[in-house]
Amino acid sequence: MRCKTKIHLVLILIYSFLTLTCGNDYQNKLAKKNISEIETLPEINILLLDSTQTIITRETTANKPTLIYYFSPDCEYCRRETELLTKNVNIQKAAKLIFLSYAELKEIRKYDSTYRISSLPNATIAKDYTYSFTKFIETGKFPLLVLYTGRQKLKKIFMGEVTLEILLQYIGESI
Repeated sequence: MRCKTKIHLVLILIYSFLTLTCGNDYQNKLAKKNISEIETLPEINILLLDSTQTIITRETTANKPTLIYYFSPDCEYCRRETELLTKNVNIQKAAKLIFLSYAELKEIRKYDSTYRISSLPNATIAKDYTYSFTKFIETGKFPLLVLYTGRQKLKKIFMGEVTLEILLQYIGESI
């Protein structure tokens, strides 16, 4: 019995180690992949909830930090982060929020009806229907937040959950 317990413990330690080291490799890979293409806010083709197509450009987000929030409607971490973002007035005032997903439009609409993102004055929720955002950056982990300064220069890439305090700190530095 003790031998099985030790084997399980060793396997758990190996799995944990591999997960942490692979995660760091993934972050390094993400940080290096096409970084020159996203140093300034790229054009992103999106499909709005009313099925109209539009393009997010530097002009549509000028003079204000832009936080691109790539999410999956069925991601538990995304739901928690979305709830925090939609309830925090300071972030909503300080940055343009762009919620993007690859999911079906009906799933995005359902997500929006839960969190009322489209009712926020400084937010857009849409489908990345041409995967234009994922051409520039790998989105293997949710949520993925990409912050641009008011001059539309890349400030920070956050993978996974991030605290509001850290977001506000980086947004404050981006104004």
